[in-house]
Amino acid sequence: MRLPAIRATLHPFAGRPMPTSPPPTDDDASGPATGSIRAVVFDFDGTLVDTEFPEFEAWREIYRAHGRDLPRSVWAQCIGTADSGFDPLTHLRHTLGRPLDEEAVRAAHSRRVRILMDGRGLLPGVAERLDEADALALPLGIASSSTRAWINSWLEKLGLSGRFQALAARDDVARTKPDPALFTLIAERLGVDPAEILAIEDSPNGAAAALRAGMHCVVVPHALTEDLWFPPSVRRIPSLTALSLRSYLAR
Repeated sequence: MRLPAIRATLHPFAGRPMPTSPPPTDDDASGPATGSIRAVVFDFDGTLVDTEFPEFEAWREIYRAHGRDLPRSVWAQCIGTADSGFDPLTHLRHTLGRPLDEEAVRAAHSRRVRILMDGRGLLPGVAERLDEADALALPLGIASSSTRAWINSWLEKLGLSGRFQALAARDDVARTKPDPALFTLIAERLGVDPAEILAIEDSPNGAAAALRAGMHCVVVPHALTEDLWFPPSVRRIPSLTALSLRSYLAR
């Protein structure tokens, strides 16, 4: 959840502020009312693998080392998008009111993130949902505001290379979530109408993008997004262990 310059070696994305109460009604507030599901599209960070909290925690430790705090409400701007302009390093510098050794801070952050991410695997229920989708002959895709290199490196590490039929990453679009471009593109690459796709997300930015593209959406909030507002038309579940694709198709 850093700006591109900061995320170059790790995990590239940032976001726009997320409300904790409903924003004005928008035409993105409702997904398709009916229709069978013919494909499943996953967000990556925070949905397949918990890469979100290590990023936040590493920055929070740096803030605290400088006598400052990084509230979750501020960090929420970074979740699920690359287009907010929020830069935690710039924010820290402004908070302190003095220059920082940016190269040293970035290096320290990168080292800490690598330590915190060591040994991370798939989140609960992910492997089961992938197997269930395969059993139901549902094509799988990933639509993520992170870079293709970041996603592919994790898929290889997790033994999932080739498991997804299509991928849409920030490299492929002019605007990331909450713009629907990533989801529109993944639908094209899967050859499936957006109204027949179930998107699985963890953030309001991602949910808004999926709904704007015309998809069904299930959200699995985590510690950094559980207090944020989600559109009422999405289905909210505690983890992917609580989702049955077979039951969802039968609705």
